[in-house]
Amino acid sequence: MRIGDRDPAGQLEFQPELTEYMLLDVTAQYQVVTGTATPHLWAYRCWFTARHQDLMVPVQFKDRFGQLASFVDTMDRAAFLESALVALARMDAKALGA
Repeated sequence: MRIGDRDPAGQLEFQPELTEYMLLDVTAQYQVVTGTATPHLWAYRCWFTARHQDLMVPVQFKDRFGQLASFVDTMDRAAFLESALVALARMDAKALGA
């Protein structure tokens, strides 16, 4: 990625893994501002939790989430989103904070 306004010949090193953390923050801020969380936000939070259990899951629940991480690793992101949205649609909206 070029940084044209500062160094026309320079390049910015893109770190896609940081985007995952920024998006998690965005989901929380969206809920604070709007008072709701959409199924898409919950799907992302589920995906992030499965991918980053070391940060998101209390020790006493790690064995349960280990299976979820293995399942998530077998899917591409689009397939996970589709599956998560189907599962979330079956849940009570109040349980999701919507």
